Amino acid sequence: MNLKPHKYAKLLPEIPEDEFKQIVEDIRQHGQLEPVWLYDGQVLDGWHRYQAAKKAGVEPKTRDYKGNDPLAFVESMNLMRRHLDKDARTLLRVVIAKEAGKLADAHSRPQAPNAVPASAVSHAELAKELHV
Repeated sequence: MNLKPHKYAKLLPEIPEDEFKQIVEDIRQHGQLEPVWLYDGQVLDGWHRYQAAKKAGVEPKTRDYKGNDPLAFVESMNLMRRHLDKDARTLLRVVIAKEAGKLADAHSRPQAPNAVPASAVSHAELAKELHV
């Protein structure tokens, strides 16, 4: 099995080499406990787990994502669960919002006064949501 990361998986930062080595060793000792999530034949979530399983000589266990919002899935699986500091979480949330087309462009002028698409999120709203 030779998979590539989905574009949404690439939104997440790489983990440090020492943490990756720990995951490899853990998979060697205990097996891969959590599946790698696939979407459109690519790794949607669990890219590091997938690579670590391969390096450990373990056939990666996978599961297909069947939902209708893969970006929200990646956000939910990673935003608060990974060991990210507040700055990294903020940056990741902004990148995800931009990818989803939901970040209001501070430089564009709305068509009508105070008109912002209902799905748009302002920078101030993101900051409030993330407590920064």
